[in-house]
Amino acid sequence: MAAPDTLTSNNVNEPCPEALQCERPEVLRFERRKAERALRIKRMKDRIEKEKEEAKLTKPEEGVSAKINYSERVRMMRVYEWYNRCGMPPRDNFKERVIRMGYSSGVTEEDVDLLPWNNSGKRVDLKMMLKL
Repeated sequence: MAAPDTLTSNNVNEPCPEALQCERPEVLRFERRKAERALRIKRMKDRIEKEKEEAKLTKPEEGVSAKINYSERVRMMRVYEWYNRCGMPPRDNFKERVIRMGYSSGVTEEDVDLLPWNNSGKRVDLKMMLKL
Protein backbone atom coordinates (compact mmCIF):
# COMPACT_ATOMS: atom_id res chain seq x y z
CA MET A 1 0.00 0.00 0.00
CA ALA A 2 1.13 3.49 -0.74
CA ALA A 3 2.05 5.87 2.04
CA PRO A 4 -0.06 9.03 2.34
CA ASP A 5 2.70 11.18 0.83
CA THR A 6 2.77 9.05 -2.35
CA LEU A 7 -0.97 9.01 -3.04
CA THR A 8 -2.00 9.62 -6.60
CA SER A 9 -5.03 10.93 -8.41
CA ASN A 10 -6.63 9.52 -11.57
CA ASN A 11 -3.30 9.82 -13.32
CA VAL A 12 -1.11 7.27 -11.56
CA ASN A 13 2.07 9.38 -11.80
CA GLU A 14 0.51 12.62 -10.59
CA PRO A 15 0.34 13.44 -6.82
CA CYS A 16 -3.06 14.22 -5.37
CA PRO A 17 -2.80 17.59 -3.57
CA GLU A 18 -6.18 17.34 -1.80
CA ALA A 19 -5.16 14.21 0.07
CA LEU A 20 -1.82 15.64 1.13
CA GLN A 21 -3.44 18.73 2.62
CA CYS A 22 -6.17 16.84 4.45
CA GLU A 23 -5.43 15.39 7.88
CA ARG A 24 -8.54 13.19 8.21
CA PRO A 25 -7.64 9.48 8.09
CA GLU A 26 -10.80 8.40 6.26
CA VAL A 27 -10.03 10.78 3.39
CA LEU A 28 -6.45 9.51 3.23
CA ARG A 29 -7.69 5.94 3.24
CA PHE A 30 -10.21 6.74 0.48
CA GLU A 31 -7.54 8.39 -1.68
CA ARG A 32 -5.18 5.46 -1.17
CA ARG A 33 -7.90 2.99 -2.20
CA LYS A 34 -8.74 5.18 -5.19
CA ALA A 35 -5.11 5.11 -6.32
CA GLU A 36 -4.85 1.34 -5.80
CA ARG A 37 -8.07 0.80 -7.76
CA ALA A 38 -6.78 2.93 -10.63
CA LEU A 39 -3.59 0.87 -10.72
CA ARG A 40 -5.56 -2.41 -10.72
CA ILE A 41 -7.76 -1.16 -13.55
CA LYS A 42 -4.72 -0.13 -15.58
CA ARG A 43 -3.13 -3.57 -15.10
CA MET A 44 -6.39 -5.29 -16.03
CA LYS A 45 -6.74 -3.24 -19.23
CA ASP A 46 -3.13 -4.04 -20.16
CA ARG A 47 -3.74 -7.76 -19.56
CA ILE A 48 -6.92 -7.74 -21.66
CA GLU A 49 -5.15 -5.93 -24.48
CA LYS A 50 -2.31 -8.45 -24.38
CA GLU A 51 -4.77 -11.38 -24.49
CA LYS A 52 -6.52 -9.84 -27.49
CA GLU A 53 -3.21 -9.49 -29.34
CA GLU A 54 -2.30 -13.12 -28.58
CA ALA A 55 -5.73 -14.27 -29.75
CA LYS A 56 -5.22 -12.48 -33.07
CA LEU A 57 -1.89 -14.25 -33.57
CA THR A 58 -3.28 -17.72 -32.80
CA LYS A 59 -6.66 -17.34 -34.51
CA PRO A 60 -7.53 -20.60 -36.31
CA GLU A 61 -8.85 -20.79 -39.84
CA GLU A 62 -12.58 -21.05 -40.40
CA GLY A 63 -14.35 -24.36 -41.00
CA VAL A 64 -14.51 -27.83 -39.48
CA SER A 65 -11.09 -28.97 -40.66
CA ALA A 66 -9.38 -26.06 -38.87
CA LYS A 67 -10.92 -27.07 -35.54
CA ILE A 68 -9.76 -30.69 -35.67
CA ASN A 69 -6.35 -31.73 -34.41
CA TYR A 70 -4.86 -34.35 -36.74
CA SER A 71 -2.00 -35.78 -34.66
CA GLU A 72 -2.16 -39.56 -34.42
CA ARG A 73 -2.51 -39.67 -30.64
CA VAL A 74 -5.33 -37.14 -30.61
CA ARG A 75 -7.09 -38.97 -33.44
CA MET A 76 -6.79 -42.23 -31.51
CA MET A 77 -8.23 -40.69 -28.33
CA ARG A 78 -11.09 -39.11 -30.31
CA VAL A 79 -12.02 -42.37 -32.02
CA TYR A 80 -11.80 -44.20 -28.67
CA GLU A 81 -14.28 -41.73 -27.18
CA TRP A 82 -16.64 -42.44 -30.06
CA TYR A 83 -16.06 -46.17 -29.63
CA ASN A 84 -17.25 -45.87 -26.02
CA ARG A 85 -20.20 -43.64 -26.98
CA CYS A 86 -21.37 -46.18 -29.55
CA GLY A 87 -21.38 -48.99 -26.99
CA MET A 88 -18.06 -50.68 -27.86
CA PRO A 89 -19.15 -52.33 -31.13
CA PRO A 90 -16.97 -54.72 -33.15
CA ARG A 91 -14.55 -53.13 -35.64
CA ASP A 92 -16.63 -53.76 -38.79
CA ASN A 93 -19.82 -52.49 -37.18
CA PHE A 94 -17.99 -49.44 -35.80
CA LYS A 95 -16.56 -48.59 -39.22
CA GLU A 96 -20.09 -48.61 -40.66
CA ARG A 97 -21.28 -46.28 -37.89
CA VAL A 98 -18.36 -43.91 -38.48
CA ILE A 99 -19.21 -43.75 -42.18
CA ARG A 100 -22.84 -42.93 -41.32
CA MET A 101 -21.79 -40.26 -38.77
CA GLY A 102 -19.95 -38.30 -41.41
CA TYR A 103 -16.94 -36.05 -41.23
CA SER A 104 -18.40 -33.58 -38.73
CA SER A 105 -17.68 -36.01 -35.87
CA GLY A 106 -13.96 -35.64 -36.54
CA VAL A 107 -13.53 -39.41 -36.93
CA THR A 108 -12.77 -41.21 -40.19
CA GLU A 109 -12.81 -44.86 -41.18
CA GLU A 110 -9.00 -44.90 -41.14
CA ASP A 111 -9.00 -43.65 -37.54
CA VAL A 112 -10.84 -46.81 -36.46
CA ASP A 113 -7.79 -48.84 -37.49
CA LEU A 114 -5.60 -46.78 -35.14
CA LEU A 115 -7.22 -48.43 -32.12
CA PRO A 116 -5.45 -51.48 -30.63
CA TRP A 117 -8.04 -54.13 -31.58
CA ASN A 118 -7.76 -57.71 -30.34
CA ASN A 119 -7.02 -60.47 -32.88
CA SER A 120 -10.66 -61.13 -33.72
CA GLY A 121 -11.57 -57.44 -34.11
CA LYS A 122 -14.38 -57.71 -31.58
CA ARG A 123 -12.96 -55.46 -28.83
CA VAL A 124 -10.33 -52.79 -28.28
CA ASP A 125 -7.50 -54.00 -26.05
CA LEU A 126 -7.98 -51.77 -22.98
CA LYS A 127 -4.52 -52.54 -21.53
CA MET A 128 -2.85 -51.35 -24.73
CA MET A 129 -5.08 -48.28 -24.82
CA LEU A 130 -4.11 -47.33 -21.26
CA LYS A 131 -0.40 -47.66 -22.07
CA LEU A 132 -0.78 -45.10 -24.83
